[in-house]
Amino acid sequence: MANYKDHYNKILSIPLEEFYMLAALGGLKQVYGFKYDINNFSKEDMLRILLHLADKRILTVTDNHFECCDEYKEVLSYLKYSQKIIEIKSSVKGCPACICYLGKDILVTRVSSVNYKRVLIHRRKYEHLCEYIYRAGYIDELWSVFDEEESDGKEEIILDIKCIEIISNYVTASIKIKKISGRNFILYDCDGNKICCEFSRRRLETYIKSICEIPPENAGII
Repeated sequence: MANYKDHYNKILSIPLEEFYMLAALGGLKQVYGFKYDINNFSKEDMLRILLHLADKRILTVTDNHFECCDEYKEVLSYLKYSQKIIEIKSSVKGCPACICYLGKDILVTRVSSVNYKRVLIHRRKYEHLCEYIYRAGYIDELWSVFDEEESDGKEEIILDIKCIEIISNYVTASIKIKKISGRNFILYDCDGNKICCEFSRRRLETYIKSICEIPPENAGII
């Protein structure tokens, strides 16, 4: 398999059970945004998954232990060492949640909208996160959503973007998009600074940039 020479365009696609197995082999009991318990796998399942990973050369056996290939080793590094994530959720049915791990770049993970048993993984530069949100269809969905019924007094958020500290699960900042009377609005909240304004791509880019704080280079993340 190719290394990450073209990691800003290359998308990795892997079955969820193989993703969970790799995470477990990397010493991770849980991965933010994905619920699994490796102990629920039977011995037969584990052997089958390991053989699949070996057949695809994602895993190799070296000195009686498994060695992960470089590109997935890099993925595990983000999963293990990232201190913050950006969580993107849509209320539109069929639009999977996206978890972005923050490091030197952003590692994007998302269950496939075509096959919910596969996860898609790739890297983006910080300045290209807004472009990804557009290309992934989250913004397109805004225009197809009808105004919510407000008879119960509740406000439905169409798109919810949060910056979360992994250890504490504390939300440091959020960007919510809501449709009101046929118009889309951004509700921005960061360090007590709350803003409500009409939606535009320029504003969304500005707010996304403000909540994406790049960790120090010595944070141990590739």
